[in-house]
Amino acid sequence: MSEQKEEGRPQITKEEMERRKAEITAFHKDQIDFLTTQVTYEELLTKVEELRLRRMVAVMRQAEVMGPPPEEGDKETPAPVTKEPNMTATRTLKKEPNAAE
Repeated sequence: MSEQKEEGRPQITKEEMERRKAEITAFHKDQIDFLTTQVTYEELLTKVEELRLRRMVAVMRQAEVMGPPPEEGDKETPAPVTKEPNMTATRTLKKEPNAAE
């Protein structure tokens, strides 16, 4: 059975395996330089977005401070909770007949 599995696969020599390892290693080293540059770029983008957010928050706070005081009717109050007429105030558990009786 193991002979049949080996027949379907191409035989790779030790030299071929070493050559492929060297190619893969070289590829990964090239990618490390690219990925390092990408990480730097993404970190800079993150900092820019954080600074934009801080600036927007500062502008909003300044507008709140410099704006007129809120009027009595402008206060946000939660809407009153109304009970549906079908709802009862107390709930009871469903009673099951006792099997022991």
